[in-house]
Amino acid sequence: MLLQGCLDTKFLMDYHTHAEPHVPGRSLCLSSDLSLGEMDRLVLVAGTRHSSAWLKDLGIPYIVYQHTERQERHHFTNYANEATAYVQFIYDYYDCLPQAIAFVHGHAESWHNLDMRDTLASLQWGLVSRHVDLNRNQTIWTQAVKSLPSEPPLAPIATGNDAYNGTFPIGQVIAGDAYPYFEAYMWHQGMATRQFYDEFLGPAGFGPMPSEVEYYCCGQFAVSRQKIQAHNRSFYENMLMYFQSNTIKGNHHVDKVFVMGDILTTYWSMIFGEKPNIAPAHADCELFASPGCSTR
Repeated sequence: MLLQGCLDTKFLMDYHTHAEPHVPGRSLCLSSDLSLGEMDRLVLVAGTRHSSAWLKDLGIPYIVYQHTERQERHHFTNYANEATAYVQFIYDYYDCLPQAIAFVHGHAESWHNLDMRDTLASLQWGLVSRHVDLNRNQTIWTQAVKSLPSEPPLAPIATGNDAYNGTFPIGQVIAGDAYPYFEAYMWHQGMATRQFYDEFLGPAGFGPMPSEVEYYCCGQFAVSRQKIQAHNRSFYENMLMYFQSNTIKGNHHVDKVFVMGDILTTYWSMIFGEKPNIAPAHADCELFASPGCSTR
């Protein structure tokens, strides 16, 4: 069944069967006559039905994975924020993935992205052949990995998720001057990022650890089926199991679930075939049919 434009989202949501992330061999491709593999686009949402209501008017097929309502059939256990939902979806539908998938948060608007309704509507889905940033916020973040100093920089201790409190203007380079503890946060995050590379990406065949990784905040992207399936299904199953058995610690700023999700934000582009040093955002301009794209 080829589905285009407006989609019966209730049918898609009911298509998801509840199970814990680590269930071996779980596949949803055989549980319905809906053929996702014939679709040319799909939006995978890490959110809730309520927070994702803005998608209904776009006419783009979507599936919502959420972790707040355990009685829902498409509930997942949250080990790494949106990363858990993304990887769980890939594992569930690995053998029947659409041609291109956009992985997004449940909100349309945020400090770290332009209006996602405009972004998804203007995305040239047929041209998505690799990892494409959807935040479109111009700011390239650099995470030191192998090149970290042995001790964290001295900084005041912040609590909660203050480092991500929504006050960073889009396009502004984030500096330690504005947030005195930000450099310390990035050091702790770098240590966790190094641990994930040592324990998972390195053994999975990603080669020597890079000194640093450039990436776009904050974990929203489109990618092709081909790039996802460059790794076998067991790669994603092992990632889910790593999330569950996560030994990576939180720090003074955020808990371990947030840290694990942030690690994947750093590595998504590498996982899907990009180099550690990424091209500027305007290099993807041809992928968006929107006025003024060249200046974004």
